[in-house]
Amino acid sequence: MPKKMCAASWPPGDGEMARHIRAFDWTATPLGPIETWPPYLRTAVDIVLGSGHAMQLAWGRERTMIYNDAYAPMLGERHPAALGIPFRDAWPEIWDEIEPLVTRVFAGESLRFEAMPLLMTRHGYPENTWWNFSYSPIRDEEGRVAGLLNVTADATGRICAERERDKAVRLQSALLDVLPVGLALTDTEGRVILSNPEWERFVPNKRLLSHDSTSASRRRGWTSDGEPVAPEHFPGARALRGERCVPGIDFLHTDRSGAAIWTNASAVPLRDADGEIVGAVSIIMDVDAETRAKDALRQSEARFRALATAGAISVYRMSADWHFLYQLESSDFLSPVTEPIADWRERYILAEDRDELEAAIDEAIRTRSKFELEHRVRMADGQTGWVLARAIPIFGCDGEITEWLGTGSNITRRKVVEEQLREREAQFPQFADAAPGVLWIRDVDSLRTILSSRASAAIYGYDGAVFDRSLRFWLRMVLPEDRKRVLDNIRRIRAGALVEHEFRIRRADTGDLRWIRNVDFPLVDSAGNVWALAGIGLDVTAAKQANERQQMLVAELQHRTRNLMTIVHALADRIGRDSTDLADFRTRFGDWLSALARIHGLLSRLESGSRITFDELIRAELDAMSADMGRTTLSGPGNVRLRSSTVQTLALALHELATNAVKYGALGQAPGRLAITWSLEPKASGSPWLHIDWRESGVVMPSGLPNGAGKGRDLITGALPYQLGARTSHVLTPDGVHCKISIPVSASTLQAVAPS
Repeated sequence: MPKKMCAASWPPGDGEMARHIRAFDWTATPLGPIETWPPYLRTAVDIVLGSGHAMQLAWGRERTMIYNDAYAPMLGERHPAALGIPFRDAWPEIWDEIEPLVTRVFAGESLRFEAMPLLMTRHGYPENTWWNFSYSPIRDEEGRVAGLLNVTADATGRICAERERDKAVRLQSALLDVLPVGLALTDTEGRVILSNPEWERFVPNKRLLSHDSTSASRRRGWTSDGEPVAPEHFPGARALRGERCVPGIDFLHTDRSGAAIWTNASAVPLRDADGEIVGAVSIIMDVDAETRAKDALRQSEARFRALATAGAISVYRMSADWHFLYQLESSDFLSPVTEPIADWRERYILAEDRDELEAAIDEAIRTRSKFELEHRVRMADGQTGWVLARAIPIFGCDGEITEWLGTGSNITRRKVVEEQLREREAQFPQFADAAPGVLWIRDVDSLRTILSSRASAAIYGYDGAVFDRSLRFWLRMVLPEDRKRVLDNIRRIRAGALVEHEFRIRRADTGDLRWIRNVDFPLVDSAGNVWALAGIGLDVTAAKQANERQQMLVAELQHRTRNLMTIVHALADRIGRDSTDLADFRTRFGDWLSALARIHGLLSRLESGSRITFDELIRAELDAMSADMGRTTLSGPGNVRLRSSTVQTLALALHELATNAVKYGALGQAPGRLAITWSLEPKASGSPWLHIDWRESGVVMPSGLPNGAGKGRDLITGALPYQLGARTSHVLTPDGVHCKISIPVSASTLQAVAPS
């Protein structure tokens, strides 16, 4: 049995936890009264309380908590309530993680952990913590594990500090990576200590180019005098000598691919606390786009200046509000300006023209669009001249106008010519307006209309009030497919050629298509120089249409003649075989020729595009037979238009029916009656059909006349279906002939047909 001890004196010491343990009521715990604790437990408690390291015991089957003063702060608000309670109740939020470890220790295993992360609630809120600790078993007198000794150290502060340091390193690295300039720190030998990718792009060898003889040739720079910059005067070398090379030197860098890139390199010395040079800070910027843009601008300005001095134009720059004239480069006709001036209006513009100029400027500023105006100017020689001024706005990054860039063309000569022409114009209109065609004159340079006769508006169909003298206005009326040829001819005229050509236009008012025939020629001065283009234009639409109609009529005549000869040949052959003698042939053939003559008489009276109608055809045939209309009935719609290709064959069939009716049938016998009816049947697709019904009645048929014999029936039942695609029937009834004919007719019939 363990020897009892005095509870009031053990454990000894004035420490906080020694006092708590002495004062604690251990009888309510599985450990029992403190005076009954075994020696190995008391020894373990003495070791824990005597240590300056944070220690904790978990004793017995309930893993009862005993800890020292160094461990108490780790418990936070749970101290001192954690004394004497089970391990799991002291740390409930991490018990699931540490219980397997505790079980392993009570099984006799020792464990050690470094920076183990645990989410703990020590001060009323969860917090991430990291711990270095060891779990060791404590055995009783018989060697059984009676408890667990936890020697621990809170690593949270160290881990957080390391993470903050790593975060700062990553942030520094990220900042260096995204810097738009190259940055490097070097030692006194030019070796790189720290650099970013942009710097390494130009210095891949990690050494200042001034200290790297193998790479120094990749960088070429020049002084203001045009002398090459030697490596010993590169910015890095100067910084290591204590000089500040800011803002730097422009170098043309050649990379490994051979591409040339403009850069700006600068450097400053890096000093320690005693002011001694310990290295250099090197900065390299890619200024290729900016440098090349500046160079392009210089070249552009040089070209503008050359253009202005080589020709009769000026190039100028104006402030956004047109208050200042920044620059004016000009040939001899205007005085140049190299410094901004505010009195440019007084210097160049005539007083009586300034209001018009100001109105045009205000409109251009208001609409933020192109300025254009023809106005008078004071020229360099003191004379008054004319200029065509144009300017466009230049916009800044914010979308606002920063300045205006413009040109001025010397149009004095053109204006003088126009004035001379106006003086002559008083006599010209009487001649020009009496001419049936258009008389016009255009300026050779601008191609603007200087003069145009009254017939121009009548032929082209525009209102004089909206007449635009530009070539573009006139060219819009020319058909697109004719414009290239028209422009090519204008170029030929400007070169001195006389050109006769035809083209098509659409009238500005109605859009009607018209044909124009132009005879165009250059006007030259006494020196033989072309100063204007002139021409005479005629509307030849009617002549074109007459010619087209004539060609169409000739083609139609040829077609009809071929058809007629075919029919005459066939008739002569058929009638010759059926005739008894020459007299019989003459009579029969004459009848057929008369019928053909009537058909062609109808065809020859037609207007272009017209058609013979069925009612015209049947009445013409009956009139030729002197038919008794009192015994004849006609019933059907009027204006049933027949195709030209069907008229001759259908007319011959009707002639055969009428001839037989006079000889043998209804038109030759007093009691006989003839009823001719026709109707029109529309079709959902294709041409409509004409149905003709020829019915004779009250006829005594001659004996011996066979049903179906004769050339008339052959024509109806054979030729019509073959040539016209007709459907026919021909029957000799006891009362007379009954014939049906159905043929396709002109599609336009449906719009033109009249009631019966």
